[in-house]
Amino acid sequence: MGRRERTEVYFRERLKTERESREWSQSAMAKMLTDNGIPMHSTTIAKIEAGDRAVRIDEAAGIAKLFDVSVDWLLGLKERTEDDLVYPIRKVVEVSRRSQWRLAEYMGEVDAAFSGLDGLDFVGAEDLKAIGPEFYEHAYRAMNAIHAASQFEIPDSVTLGDQKADEHERRGRTFAASMNAAEDALGYDVWGSLNSYLDAAKTKKDDGGDETQ
Repeated sequence: MGRRERTEVYFRERLKTERESREWSQSAMAKMLTDNGIPMHSTTIAKIEAGDRAVRIDEAAGIAKLFDVSVDWLLGLKERTEDDLVYPIRKVVEVSRRSQWRLAEYMGEVDAAFSGLDGLDFVGAEDLKAIGPEFYEHAYRAMNAIHAASQFEIPDSVTLGDQKADEHERRGRTFAASMNAAEDALGYDVWGSLNSYLDAAKTKKDDGGDETQ
């Protein structure tokens, strides 16, 4: 598999993973992109994720903006930038906000189920009935913790610790060496040209355009 193919695979896998982690349907994501000035249909996202259609530069830029990451990170062209380092924190807050409502729903269901045991007498009844309050106590603690995480104030910037920074730099050097070797073998700077287009796309004000499925 060549570098271009690997990058396309990397992009569509990250696209699907990031979309599903947010529990966004393809239709919901397509609407968000369209609302942000990137005309998109759910079938287009499905085709991109399946590898049946290449993503356009303006679409890649719009998707990266929606995920709060860089285009290069989505393409696997380089490690996360400082802005991208904030992303894991955003994800914790986002998942916590969704999870607290789920947990509240589950707590209600479990409470209703254990309430159905009231007045029943059977072997092991005392042990089973005792689990209800224990579950509720732990679930309540979890709810408080998740709520605290959901209210966390996202910082403007994040830096890597010394150990992480060294690993970050080492992986960057390894990646760069691999890319240089591949470009020497190919005989031309394909990815340099692509990066130029991507950089231009980041500053370009998108004017819509026709959808290509």
